[in-house]
Amino acid sequence: MLYMAFVAIANYTQANYELGYALKFMRIITLVLTAVFGIWGYGAGLFSGAGPETFSPNAVLTRQAAAKLLFGFAGGQAGTETLFYGVYDGTYTDSGRIAKWARPAVYWSVYHEILPRDSQDRLNPGEAVTRAQLASMLVRCLERDIL
Repeated sequence: MLYMAFVAIANYTQANYELGYALKFMRIITLVLTAVFGIWGYGAGLFSGAGPETFSPNAVLTRQAAAKLLFGFAGGQAGTETLFYGVYDGTYTDSGRIAKWARPAVYWSVYHEILPRDSQDRLNPGEAVTRAQLASMLVRCLERDIL
């Protein structure tokens, strides 16, 4: 009986050790993949950073920046939505606040119904994107086979 208790404790300790090791390994893999993604994203032109030598990884992700990233992942090619730029400019009350670098991406995401507007027909391009909004944007991209 004592032997069985010892084996059970040893197995539990070994399982916890292996789980802890696996979690540490996963954290390292995540950091490596984040660095690789950052280098790849910069090289692919998905983002250019906040300055010549700065990416501001802790800065807030805005709604227009999230649209730009998704637009880049989808190939970064504007299509039919360019015909509606004038309509979108008149429809959304804050369309003038969309940054020049983000305009094609924001209107692409509006055309594909990825970036939701609020109840007052605003896109709120400079506001922080919430986790829920980002998750819904990703789901919409996946549902439409965009990514």
